[in-house]
Amino acid sequence: RSRQMLIQNYPNPFTYQTTISFHLTRPGMVRLSIYDLSGRHIALLVNEMRPAGNHTVQWNGTDDAGGQLSSGIYICNLISGAGMQSKIMILTRSEF
Repeated sequence: RSRQMLIQNYPNPFTYQTTISFHLTRPGMVRLSIYDLSGRHIALLVNEMRPAGNHTVQWNGTDDAGGQLSSGIYICNLISGAGMQSKIMILTRSEF
């Protein structure tokens, strides 16, 4: 049976950059996206075939256009042939 595991990002909360890791037991198409709490698409980090194994992606708190996002709660969503998983991420920008 095909399985996947989305691992909680680290660090969380994060200020400038966070690491998102996931594991696939079988190769397949992977889509890793970021959404805000209202469900609006923010960023597409991965949209490609990936081999089985461990994978790591860096995210710097920007949207698809490269704009910096404000502090808040964001949802990391992993979709593959094995299903869908989500994790909550907290971005904390210094407000100087």
